Amino acid sequence: MMRLISAMILILGVAGMLPGLAVASPLAEAENLLRVGNLSEARARLIAMTPTSPAEAERRNWALAVAHMRSGAPQSAVPLLDRLVSARPGDARYRMELGLALWRSGAPGRARYHLDLVRGANGLDPKVRTGIEGVLRQIDRPKLWEGYLSFGIVPETNAVRRTSADSLFIGGDRFQLNPNARAMPATGLQIDGGIAFLPRIGTDLRARFGLRASTRFFEKSVLNDVSVKAEAGVEGTTRSGAQWVVVGTLQRRELGNASYSRGQGLRVGWASRVGRAGHLRLRAEHEVLRHARARLLDGPRSLIAATYSHALASNLMVNGTLYVNRARTKLATEDADGAGVVVGLQYGFAGGLVVDLNLALNRTDRRGVDRIFGIVREDRRSAVSARIKHRELRLGGFAPVFEVGHERQRSTIALNSYRNTHVSLGLSRDF
Repeated sequence: MMRLISAMILILGVAGMLPGLAVASPLAEAENLLRVGNLSEARARLIAMTPTSPAEAERRNWALAVAHMRSGAPQSAVPLLDRLVSARPGDARYRMELGLALWRSGAPGRARYHLDLVRGANGLDPKVRTGIEGVLRQIDRPKLWEGYLSFGIVPETNAVRRTSADSLFIGGDRFQLNPNARAMPATGLQIDGGIAFLPRIGTDLRARFGLRASTRFFEKSVLNDVSVKAEAGVEGTTRSGAQWVVVGTLQRRELGNASYSRGQGLRVGWASRVGRAGHLRLRAEHEVLRHARARLLDGPRSLIAATYSHALASNLMVNGTLYVNRARTKLATEDADGAGVVVGLQYGFAGGLVVDLNLALNRTDRRGVDRIFGIVREDRRSAVSARIKHRELRLGGFAPVFEVGHERQRSTIALNSYRNTHVSLGLSRDF
């Protein structure tokens, strides 16, 4: 069924590109050969052809991509379709074919991205939309193994996220701050990665065994931050296509090359498509932490979050996240209740440039009065960031990513107010 739908899409696409056959140009002749099914001759002529204008290059690339797809060579079609989508990011037809080509080439993550964008396009044939949703359901079926890896160089103006003030007033008296307790610029190497093993244990049911790590390394090892989390549980898919997961977790964190905390917990997640162009994700986490050198910080941590994303066009997606979190310790001044919102958009420009913009707002209120400052700590944090990548650019299978961001925290206790600006240049890849 999927092959028939895909073939229909491709044939219609070729027909749509033919402006008329009154003039038997070499390109028109190759397109005719493609229409009658003479794939080998059509491919040979299209490959040998040198377009004389941008419009002819577009027609030639589309026809050759169609020929590759119908000949069972989706890997050869991907670079051609990449160029077409880069030139016309709002064209649903080109993006749809790229998604199908990526799926057949064994790149389900990238395929899902493009097909999710295009499935809500206005004017899409219902049969084609049904076919796309069928492909997405197949993509969403877990593989036996999955993973991701990213790394980058991250210069920051205040890597330790401390105040830039050189003194504070306590009870009307001025106190000079130790330079080591103030803002400190640093450049770090950030490495994030994860891997999961997903053996099938039943119909639409799999076990999940995973390991994730998030690390930052600096020239001054006292700034190093390493977190590792292992998880084990089950995940599955409902009859409606929604995905769910329940896993137990074990985590460990090191700061400055010394043990900082350990914990165990539970993570529950749910994800489902909403309407033609929406996607909803729900997540809840609870864990109990134990600290190596600060026992008063021991206690439970909880988080509940909801994320909704919506494709407004085949090159424009918006998203938003709401979350609440809670921490309880043995020290009232560290007990905290927080809430936040993150809004963002992703836009694909002609030429292949893709830009993500995000704005995050958070508030965290402590419960106890600080013994030194005599007030309750309340933090308000805001952050903006922009991430830029090019759709066609790959280095050894990794996508180069450039990011710049700024964050600011205002606190009722000046010691906890800070600003930080960061720039990141790195590579990322899903497996």
